[in-house]
Amino acid sequence: MKSRPSVIGSTFCAGIAAGVLWWIANRCYTVNGVGWLERQAWPLNNVWLIATLGALVGLIAGLVRRAHGRRHDASIEDLCQRWGFTFAATASGDALPLAVWPAWQDARCHMSGTRNGLPIEIVDVTVTEGTGDAARSRDWTVILLEAEGLPDFELHPRTFTARLLELAGVPLVPFDVAAVRDPVAAADVREFTRHWLLVAADQDAARRLFRPEVMRDLERFVGWSLQSRGGYLALWFGDGVQPAATREQLLHQALEMHDLLTRAAGRPDDQDLVPPLPAEQTKQRAARLGCTVVGGVAGLFAGFFGGFALFVTYVFGRDVAGERFAVTAVLFFASIFGGAAIGAVVGAVLSTLVARSVRLPTARQNRDGSER
Repeated sequence: MKSRPSVIGSTFCAGIAAGVLWWIANRCYTVNGVGWLERQAWPLNNVWLIATLGALVGLIAGLVRRAHGRRHDASIEDLCQRWGFTFAATASGDALPLAVWPAWQDARCHMSGTRNGLPIEIVDVTVTEGTGDAARSRDWTVILLEAEGLPDFELHPRTFTARLLELAGVPLVPFDVAAVRDPVAAADVREFTRHWLLVAADQDAARRLFRPEVMRDLERFVGWSLQSRGGYLALWFGDGVQPAATREQLLHQALEMHDLLTRAAGRPDDQDLVPPLPAEQTKQRAARLGCTVVGGVAGLFAGFFGGFALFVTYVFGRDVAGERFAVTAVLFFASIFGGAAIGAVVGAVLSTLVARSVRLPTARQNRDGSER
């Protein structure tokens, strides 16, 4: 399965990675055409041996993952027997309403049954996010519940990665906390916007569902992600596959959120709706986030090359041949990758401070003042 790489694939990937890292470290400092690692004692000077050791590590890791996967499947099957659910090792698109994830690749450990008369599907899925070189696969344990009457929306924890949705033009639902007159409701909206990102094409329908009292009740479930589409509500907690021991509690919380949202969707009036942010403020927030991302990426590259230059300066300024290899190796990785990490953080922080202190342009304007 794609979420559980084969032992052979893990072995080859680890061996190739070890060989590539050896080559990079070896070529960072050469003397008369002889690389740094080639001048070390055996076994460090043998690239094939290093690659073989890397492959061995990959083999062991692959075997451990496979054994863990088998134990996980057995524990989920045992849980299904105790709950009175049906278990299937794999699931196809015909058996699950997985249209809520257009990029899902793999579904396994499928649990299906009912609780309090409500049909329930629990499944481990692998989803691909992004495209091209930026694509990555993530594993989730997802609870699928029927939820007729809910508008289509996505609700995610407010992580930095999720905030990049703003730059991608995803229709986020911004709330104007300053326009809420009730101080208690304003505090609820403020906490909600601090912890969650709401995405919806029909923003009016999303505002009718997510009122201050709903926002307040959802604060107990920070860390969950929710997605409503096509009459189904999908819920998952955090990242990774959840073990059998935690699924009873997770299902209980998922049913609470389902009940909360379906009851809120039945409220017909338009009272207590939180107005949206003014368009200018929304654009300013997106522009500031763009500055943070650009500054972080620039700092990442500056720190990477700066750390490499620092290591090269150290190597040429000293006789490293007599030093311990471990010391030089630690300095090599610490200066390059540590410099990249520090540069990214410093660049993001500085660009954020600058973006907050100035008014950023959000659109080009014609002579008559209209945007274009």
